[in-house]
Amino acid sequence: MSIGLRIKELRKAEGISQAKLAEFIGVSAGNVGEWELGRSKPGADALVSLSKYFNVSTDWLLSGEAANTLILERTSGGMELSSEEMELITKFRKLNERQKGKIEGHIEALLGDTSAVNRNKTSSYSKNGNGEEAAAKEVV
Repeated sequence: MSIGLRIKELRKAEGISQAKLAEFIGVSAGNVGEWELGRSKPGADALVSLSKYFNVSTDWLLSGEAANTLILERTSGGMELSSEEMELITKFRKLNERQKGKIEGHIEALLGDTSAVNRNKTSSYSKNGNGEEAAAKEVV
């Protein structure tokens, strides 16, 4: 599959027009149309903008293949992510803040940090309107 077809599929999946995509990434609608038809290819700046807008790698846009790893920071050993980890990050970025909080709570619980889990709950018991103790619900 060509880069133009990948752009077209991403755009259609987002439900936006060529004109809207062009506006978001700072090119003309004609440019987007030419890319999708395979008559031209996006330049470096447009490629980076497309990558950011659709939350995909430039490698994937160019070749249809994801990079195996991503260097997060330059250190003596570097910090690399596997393709599975990158996929999880991509999915995490699509969540709203409440959903992200839930995921973070689950991770902390799995790692055994009960203090983090307790921050996401109300106290185990609270007084109801009649002064009686009633079990509180989890906020998680």
